[in-house]
Amino acid sequence: METASTVSSLKENTKLDAFRNKKKWVFLALLCFSQLGQLYNSQAMPTLQVPFEKEMSMNDLDYSHLVIAETLPGFIFPLIGGLFVDYFGASKSYLATNLFIILGQSLCTLATYQKSFWVFILGKVIFNSASEAATLARSKIVGIWYVNNDIGKALGAAVVLQTSAAIVCDLVYPNLYQYTNSLGFPFFVGVIVCVISTFICIRCVMVHKKLLRLKGNGSEVKEGNVNISIKAMKKFPPIIWLLLGAASFGVDSFIIVKLYLGKHLQTAYQFTLGEAGTFLAVSQVLTGFATPIAGFLTDRVGKLPIFLIMSIGLLQSGVFFSITAPRCHRCFWPAIPIALLSLGLGPLFVAGYSSLLRLVDEKELGLATALIPVIISAEMIIFAVLSGQIANATFDNYGYTWVFLMALIIGSVGLVIGIIAQFYDWRGEKKLQYKHKPRIEPSALLDIIDTDTSL
Repeated sequence: METASTVSSLKENTKLDAFRNKKKWVFLALLCFSQLGQLYNSQAMPTLQVPFEKEMSMNDLDYSHLVIAETLPGFIFPLIGGLFVDYFGASKSYLATNLFIILGQSLCTLATYQKSFWVFILGKVIFNSASEAATLARSKIVGIWYVNNDIGKALGAAVVLQTSAAIVCDLVYPNLYQYTNSLGFPFFVGVIVCVISTFICIRCVMVHKKLLRLKGNGSEVKEGNVNISIKAMKKFPPIIWLLLGAASFGVDSFIIVKLYLGKHLQTAYQFTLGEAGTFLAVSQVLTGFATPIAGFLTDRVGKLPIFLIMSIGLLQSGVFFSITAPRCHRCFWPAIPIALLSLGLGPLFVAGYSSLLRLVDEKELGLATALIPVIISAEMIIFAVLSGQIANATFDNYGYTWVFLMALIIGSVGLVIGIIAQFYDWRGEKKLQYKHKPRIEPSALLDIIDTDTSL
């Protein structure tokens, strides 16, 4: 009886793996396109900084306050959202967050037509809170679907789409504004994108539910973890905090530069609003090029802390050249720092999230991945105030040089922490040094089939 039960269980696992292998890339496409609404609209503020400051009567300091308001949900909500995602399961959470993203984007659109700063803040808080929870739910879904040597490639594909959405945003938002001379119309188009994404999300969840049914043991009903608690963080290995420190400081440096890069291109190099957006969009193609390569290499080689260190190093090279590149009229010197920034960002996220997926149990992934936006947001609340103060005091004489120097110092701290994380893992369990091994080897699947045939 025990043998028959074991064989039956192995047969179910075989069906599960067959379905996963058959549908995993179709499902990944659905998963990626279901987040278009979130990703497409997430770059709106940096892209339209100059029109916002003009039409909302804001200066650099006011703009930094708006950035803080955008950042607050990432500080307050992710841990709560992570607990909800773990408690209710990824499917319900992912669908619910898409609906709230539509609500948030709709309020932002209303605010831009009415020139209402506080309604815009409310919309952004709802939009960003839902976006944080959606990211956590997606990470958990990826951990369920891509259990073998596909994690890096799956994360790479997700970051490629994120980059593509940012490219489209950099192109469409400023050019729609220039064409219509309306601050609200680009945001209204964003609402339409959110609605389309939600329909794709529904289909994505349906496919995911089928995978859960094949897992058996009531996985579809018991997708959530009713025993999840914030105390689960105590069980996380210490290296996670080093990885989070390195990745967050690296991302912070990128965010600071990105927030002011559009206006920097317009003031230091005399590009128009549309040209600056196009410049950024074309340059970000490099992120789409580097990310899948990083995903492939991390799956094949491992050594995730090394990839993290290299990514942060590329980002800091981009920040350094943003400071030192010659200022000239409509020249292409800024292509160098923007290219380096683009090359570093995607691989950083691949290395960071891949590390979490290896170190944390599936039932606690929502809470673990929530720590990334919480730490980044907590840091950015401070850094946004500092960068705003520095920009307001020094822009007339130095442009954004001193702001970018601050970003370089922050990123360098992340680089040092990344090196410490590499030594810690190398001298410890080395879980991040080797490629991710499949849970079921091909030879084991053959044994299952042979046993079933003999019975």
